[in-house]
Amino acid sequence: MVASDDRLRLATALYAAEPHYISWWAALSYHGLTEQDPLHISVAVTRRHRDRRVGPLRIHPVIQSHGRFYGQEARKTDLGGELWIASPEKAIIDSLDRPDLGGGLREVVKTLGTTGYDPARLGALARRHPSEALVARLGYLLTVLDSPVRDDLLDLVRRRRPPVRLDIESGPGGVAIVDSTWRVLDTIGPDAIRAWARL
Repeated sequence: MVASDDRLRLATALYAAEPHYISWWAALSYHGLTEQDPLHISVAVTRRHRDRRVGPLRIHPVIQSHGRFYGQEARKTDLGGELWIASPEKAIIDSLDRPDLGGGLREVVKTLGTTGYDPARLGALARRHPSEALVARLGYLLTVLDSPVRDDLLDLVRRRRPPVRLDIESGPGGVAIVDSTWRVLDTIGPDAIRAWARL
């Protein structure tokens, strides 16, 4: 776990009077979906704040639009306060939407290879997300990993649009595969994706 519940609550106390929740890599770690222990805590907020430090933790506020602000849950802390954090499924979705905040695409794929989340809930939360590109990338990854969730998302992907890049952080790579079902441009390859999920 990246830090204790109370330490995370204290780190996000500045946002207590407004909607907020911890997500991305810190939430993946909190829920045991990654073995990494990041000291960079990204917090979804609704208005602009500056980055700050709380001890060794770097707190990075990220403005989330209304359509992306869902899927958080309150956890009681040992000292009696509440910690607002993304559910495991929403942490995966947020991290796929912003892999730069989730440890990178490889880290997100590794989480999809775990059993620490509810696949049905992942699909339901993905259906609420306003980005069709995210839904296409998630559906493609779940197809490569042979998850049944993908069928619930396919009706959200328009067939006539240009393909979206799977890895939005890297530049153009070598050979690219265009998946005609999900309209995704994959420069990584299914074999590498499956290998990442088994790490």
